Amino acid sequence: MPSTTELPKEMLAARAHGGSTEVHLDTIPLPEIGPVDVLIKVAAAGLALGVFANVKTQRYKHTPTVLGHEVAGTIVAIGADVSSASLGDRVRLHPNLSCRQCKFCVSDREQMCPDAAMMGFLGFGKGEQPLFEKYHNGGLAEYVKAPYWLIDTIPENVSFDVAAKVQDLACAVRALKCADLQPSSTVIVTAATGSMGVSTLKLAEFFPIGRLILVARSAERLREVQRLSKVPTEVIALDELGDWPVTNGLVRRLREIAPAGADAIIDYMPGAIGTDIWQVMVGLGYGGSLVHMGGNGTLLPLPVVALMVHCWKIVGTRGNTRSDTKFVLDKLSDGTLNADELPSHLVVPAGKNFTKRQSTIMTLHSIHDIDHASGIFYFVGGGQLQHQKGTEIVLIPQPNENDPNDPLNWPTWKRHAAFWSVLVFAGLANFCVTGLAPAFRPLGMQFHLTEFQLTWLISITSLGMILGCFTVAPFASKFGKRPVFLVSASVFFACNIWAASSKSYMSLLLARLFAIWSAGCSEPLSMDIVKDLFFLHERGIQSGVLGMAFILFSTLPPLVCGFLIETRGWPWYHWLVSIIAGVDLVCIIFFVPETRYKRNLHALDEAAVPVENVDVTPPSKEDLEPHMSHLEQQQAFGSVVAKSYMQQLKPWSGTDPDSLLYAFIRPYLFLAFPAMIWTILSFAIHVASFIVIVTITPIVLSNPPYLFTISQQ
Repeated sequence: MPSTTELPKEMLAARAHGGSTEVHLDTIPLPEIGPVDVLIKVAAAGLALGVFANVKTQRYKHTPTVLGHEVAGTIVAIGADVSSASLGDRVRLHPNLSCRQCKFCVSDREQMCPDAAMMGFLGFGKGEQPLFEKYHNGGLAEYVKAPYWLIDTIPENVSFDVAAKVQDLACAVRALKCADLQPSSTVIVTAATGSMGVSTLKLAEFFPIGRLILVARSAERLREVQRLSKVPTEVIALDELGDWPVTNGLVRRLREIAPAGADAIIDYMPGAIGTDIWQVMVGLGYGGSLVHMGGNGTLLPLPVVALMVHCWKIVGTRGNTRSDTKFVLDKLSDGTLNADELPSHLVVPAGKNFTKRQSTIMTLHSIHDIDHASGIFYFVGGGQLQHQKGTEIVLIPQPNENDPNDPLNWPTWKRHAAFWSVLVFAGLANFCVTGLAPAFRPLGMQFHLTEFQLTWLISITSLGMILGCFTVAPFASKFGKRPVFLVSASVFFACNIWAASSKSYMSLLLARLFAIWSAGCSEPLSMDIVKDLFFLHERGIQSGVLGMAFILFSTLPPLVCGFLIETRGWPWYHWLVSIIAGVDLVCIIFFVPETRYKRNLHALDEAAVPVENVDVTPPSKEDLEPHMSHLEQQQAFGSVVAKSYMQQLKPWSGTDPDSLLYAFIRPYLFLAFPAMIWTILSFAIHVASFIVIVTITPIVLSNPPYLFTISQQ
């Protein structure tokens, strides 16, 4: 195996495994190449976001398999029979496998081959593609093996990052060719802010297009995309439209822009979105073409007579051909096409390889389980990234534009109301631990207690805090944070009333234990709720506020409560906590909906529009009645109806498939990391020292020679 340098025996690769819904970063042997193969050192690689759905549904026949079908890099080894490539060549991988013999393959239509498959993706054909068995591994690795006929030389002026985007650009070329455009055509592009939509926009100048109409959800993202166009372009932002009927919304807007109808619709709506296409088809003119390349699984209740009356053509296509990729590479080479601003799925940017540190982390977690904030390894979605309004700050994680129930889409006041309600609860838990210390003298006299018994009134709450963290907080991962907060805050409120009414030492001791046991979960969950409610760039401030609150609620009680206990008696300390806890319980009930949200950190959220029953004429109710039940069940573009305020007040939001037992065990797994052990010990020493000081101070200062009063302690 001739090579430029000594090659490693192993490499890192992101793989899907049989029987697993996770993607793992594994250490695997370096691929062995055959006589007709080349070995490419990957410089840039990516994949379509539909891959994750395929992994979750375990659709891969050949497992484990390396993902990634958008690949560019350098040839580092070649097979004995390869004469058309040389070591050191900069190449991109054409991932489309085919039989190379059928009528489609020999006529530059290999994407239609019955045995078509795609490296790092799936086999689309009717049977097993022999080449797919051999070359099913993709390029999301340090090296990838491929047959020599599936490589294209990259022009010198084209970077690896851009070369990896050729796959999307070539697919857009295929869609435009299928539209059979005539001079000065008007073309509607759906999902226009995604990678395929933007690719079509960038290529429009090379086709007989007189005007583009871009349809997507976000007006802000559409404006960003529109500026890239070199042909006249109009945009329709669905989040600025009213609902159907024809007098309003998308149908009316399309008819205003193109009264005679468009010459073609390039539809990139993915299957995960699942929309009714009728609202867009109303804009298709006589003799127009509908080209679909999104994988949308929605039924199309189209009367066949409409095809005849309107002379429509409906074309489905997938992938691209070698002539499509050559078209793109030629345009990139002569500088007439600039793909630098194209959104991508890039995972390994040029010049930045996997590291062993990443491998260590990824063996413990699913890619989907790692938050973007980790900074270790994550996939970037294929659409235009969402930014904070009026700034260049990228929102991490990306909010789900199509779901108003996503906590990151809540109004700022609502997010802060929930955060501060939980913050006060967590602060009260610390307040309840230390505030009773100045009452040691009156308590000792009332209940005839020794100093050892008095110290237990503080120590028992520390035990309760530990129990709350490890025995109550894990329920939130299974049942949600809202029910845990509601139950914990209610028990905390009741136990403080119990403590204030206690007539014996043991009653007071147990009341304080159960109060802090119930509220102990508030510390870890309040930190977790910061992640639920705020973007990465906001979490620093909110975490700082939370940390300051913990400190103030721990250190101020002995100072403040000394005066209260001296003037009103020790029960009033717990009455004060009960009053504040009662008010905060009301706030939690009304201002803290469930913040747990199953977020796909790598999904691309595209345009959305409410689904209604729209026909190209439009149809009468009688015409569509057979399809009504189906259409009414469709969610347009993946949009979700916002929960009403009363629905958000429900204490229960269902359970998570996460194992409850594993939720209890998971915290102890961090002990495998020395850095975590050091952090835990240093924090524990700090807290223990503070508790010792708070506990001993009133005992020492109330006795000779100091004889401090309660308020002086």
